[in-house]
Amino acid sequence: MPSSPNLKEILQEFYTDNNFGEDGNAYNKIAWFDFKVIKIPLPNPKGRQEILYIHDLHHLLHNKSTKWSDEVFITGWEISTGLGTHYMAWVFSFTAFFIGVFTYPKQLFLGFSKGASTKGIISLNLSKKDLLSLSLEELKSKTQIDIHHNTKPSFSLVLRFSIFVLISLIIFLLPILLIVRIFVF
Repeated sequence: MPSSPNLKEILQEFYTDNNFGEDGNAYNKIAWFDFKVIKIPLPNPKGRQEILYIHDLHHLLHNKSTKWSDEVFITGWEISTGLGTHYMAWVFSFTAFFIGVFTYPKQLFLGFSKGASTKGIISLNLSKKDLLSLSLEELKSKTQIDIHHNTKPSFSLVLRFSIFVLISLIIFLLPILLIVRIFVF
């Protein structure tokens, strides 16, 4: 019986299928964010470069594409499961979370809700080499993705989600409010 492909192989196929290049373009100096009608270039700091593969593994873990509704789902899940001390990942995720509140709130909440009862890849504390040597089935088992999840949200989950919505609003709007304060008043 042939063995299952490991995550390194599956991830490379994901990159090829999406025209992302061998490493998912993780080490480019600029990251391009495609919003259908416009592509926005943003700096791609080292902190993002180092863990972009984990974000991409989240797509594989949930069988999600790179369209925005699926990105928003992944963002909700990542915020809910946590991103450890990867500060740039928090910044990018909170920005996407903010966008998700207004574009795909149902998908954002679904991802957040699922994340509340699963483990994030970062919390597994595996080296990149060890992580990429796993099969997708092994990763699903370790993160408890396939376990039945409560479909009725609890009050504490809704409250926690609301707090993260507020945090994302503050993170996104604070620089704008500061600029307005400096130049208008």
